Amino acid sequence: MSNLPDGWIQQHDSNYNRPYWVDTRAKPPRAIWWHPYEDDQYLDEHPEARAKNEMHVGSDLDAPPPYDAATGRHTLRSAEKSGPSQRPVADPHTEHKRGVFGRFKDKAIGTKEEREEHRRIRAEQAARAEEEARQARTRQLEEREAYMRAYGGYAPYYPSYPGPPGRAPGLGGDNTAALLLGGLAGGLLLGDIFSGGF
Repeated sequence: MSNLPDGWIQQHDSNYNRPYWVDTRAKPPRAIWWHPYEDDQYLDEHPEARAKNEMHVGSDLDAPPPYDAATGRHTLRSAEKSGPSQRPVADPHTEHKRGVFGRFKDKAIGTKEEREEHRRIRAEQAARAEEEARQARTRQLEEREAYMRAYGGYAPYYPSYPGPPGRAPGLGGDNTAALLLGGLAGGLLLGDIFSGGF
């Protein structure tokens, strides 16, 4: 652009794919996203440029990008599309084409809808199990209270409500008995070694 003030150069930012302007006389150099004749700071420092700019308004300067109130930024769309940004909305009734890896993922762990449905069903089952456990505990407390009223004193405590799912009843859970037997067998072997066996 040939109508730049002295000391200003125009550069191009490849990340944003748009031009910017640099004041090379400022220490340190100052870069802005709009033309210097649209910059309030430059126009305040150079009133003659403001007057010249007002005479040539709209001659060969591009309009600044429109302001998007929703995002609080200037959009890079053309001026005729100014206003709130319009993002394309996917039609839920059209099938989205999936790539090879997307299809593999769907086969392995199911589609997003299937996973959400599975989570919803699991949440319902957990809520139902929790409600049943709460009701069983309430019944047990009511039975104890009735026993105490009928016979006086405290009722014997026999927990009848189930523990967490997946735990085996017995000495604390999964394989406590096997651990105890393993410890006893190891002790017998060590005793035999120290007493002169083997």
